[in-house]
Amino acid sequence: MIDQHLIQRAEQALSNACGMPIERLLAPIEGDVIAGRAGRAATNEGVVKVIRQWRAADDPNSPMAMHQREMGGPDSYKVTRICCEALAHHGKDLQVAAWLLEAQIHRHDLAAVAGALHLMVLLCERYWEDLHPRSEDGTDVRRANIFSWIDRKAAPALRQVPLAFDNHGQPYALTDWARARYHERQRQADPDWVGDGPTGAQLAAALAALPDDACADMERDLADALAMLQHLSDMLGPKLGEDAVPFTLFAGVLEQARGLLEEELQRRGLPRHARPSAPPPAPPAAAAPEDAAEASDANAGPAPRLIRNRAEAYALLEQVAGFLQETEPHSPVPCLVRRAAEWGQLSAAELYQELFVRRGGHVHIFDVMDLDAAGQVGKER
Repeated sequence: MIDQHLIQRAEQALSNACGMPIERLLAPIEGDVIAGRAGRAATNEGVVKVIRQWRAADDPNSPMAMHQREMGGPDSYKVTRICCEALAHHGKDLQVAAWLLEAQIHRHDLAAVAGALHLMVLLCERYWEDLHPRSEDGTDVRRANIFSWIDRKAAPALRQVPLAFDNHGQPYALTDWARARYHERQRQADPDWVGDGPTGAQLAAALAALPDDACADMERDLADALAMLQHLSDMLGPKLGEDAVPFTLFAGVLEQARGLLEEELQRRGLPRHARPSAPPPAPPAAAAPEDAAEASDANAGPAPRLIRNRAEAYALLEQVAGFLQETEPHSPVPCLVRRAAEWGQLSAAELYQELFVRRGGHVHIFDVMDLDAAGQVGKER
């Protein structure tokens, strides 16, 4: 049973982010069906266009990221507003709710992350029969694909959320801690190794400089998000069956971030938030070279488990793409793997439309990398 105080905090945080009570997002839409018109179609010129521009700018693995930031960067506050308006007035759409969740991560609003997850729980509980995208072939694969998309996209975005700052306001995120551990291991093997980024000592000092309230609030927000993610997973299990998504990547990064803050609170002798149910175990594939170095240090460990379903398979593909992007940033291979994972989320009809109708049966490397023939930013997204 989910804690009522957690629900109150989550609802208040999301209401603050959206500028409207959560019940307005959940209220039925007038029309033929209770869930209203399809949000994707009803908001095509608003939500879809803005979201694609924003996601291209905020995705650190996208070749478009640097160009988009130079052009003014993303506006996740605007995305939040448009998603909320779409859910309140156009239709109850899981993809729009997923974009809303993603926007809270990019806004670095950890409290609202739990709120956005809670919103998805309520949408599924109240509107499952009419919730968009509705089943077309008697299965809920399209809905499962959205939750798989959340798991794949939320994890790398959360790794970029600032947890501490240096004296000059430079933010430090989980990626900095992973990089520092990687460099420390390299220096143990080669004393002349020179790595960029902050050292472990610098990160520890930045974390120690956090005010008590800020440290405790972030730890609680992460605990709330973990508990709500587990609640969402438990609720979806019976609905999606073998297509249920374990949220392994998402939960793993939340737990990593919370672990850092828990250790800091323990060092200060301050109380920590009550721990939620244990998240799913992390998959064996590595997401970054730093994590790979940690894994290789363990000479003995559990044997890799079998992939249970297609959602896990594509989540691992996304993880492989992230690892290759870190180690081979100039190679087209990460883009190819990531695009293959994206195509794997399409239905047979959607895949035919994408590959044969839209592309004429030809896949060009410039398209896959979002570049035109001159190597400039293209329009793929």
